Amino acid sequence: MTTPPVSLASLRGVVDGVWHDVSRWLLQKPRVFSLAHPEQQILFEFAARLREALRQAAGQPRWDRLYFDGSSISLGSGSVSHVVGRRPPIFVDTRRLLGLPDAAPRMAATADLAVSLQVLRAPPPQLELDEDGRPRSQRWMPVSLRVQGFLLEEHVAELERLTAQPCDGTLIVIYSNETGRRTAVDSRDIVSWASWHQPAPTFWWSSRHFRARDPG
Repeated sequence: MTTPPVSLASLRGVVDGVWHDVSRWLLQKPRVFSLAHPEQQILFEFAARLREALRQAAGQPRWDRLYFDGSSISLGSGSVSHVVGRRPPIFVDTRRLLGLPDAAPRMAATADLAVSLQVLRAPPPQLELDEDGRPRSQRWMPVSLRVQGFLLEEHVAELERLTAQPCDGTLIVIYSNETGRRTAVDSRDIVSWASWHQPAPTFWWSSRHFRARDPG
């Protein structure tokens, strides 16, 4: 039997390695957190780096089975209906990477990979609005951390659902608190499972893995 280019375990390692690279990149790009939707910029950077890393790991420079859609990852000020039950913004078809034919049945050993990311952002100490009701000194309207926590739980629920398909998942959570407030994140009311890494005074991150379940 031909040895596959990479294994599922090594694919998980590639995802983790790419995220560590992106987390270091974020330290050089603190203004990302001033964007209206920082998740989109961070995920775009992550997806581009992950695609290249998977190509190198498999020795397939033309491989392109990574799909990215960051259009609905942020709650914004609209309805919450679009964040319920949707697929993760990054999805990888792993069959070719694992040395399997495209028509192979999807079993635990051929699990796909899905990646979601959520930025939890503490509100500013003050908010001044212009005559149109838009913030004067920032590009984003604060959203309650409780609401952000709801969005995070939707990520968890969707990745847990995908493990039965089966599909491996990774959830990355970033916490930005430039004002140093004590928030629901600090009191562990949100993401109580998280073990935080703190690469900068106002920037924390954590990750959680969701392993594909054996359908047998």
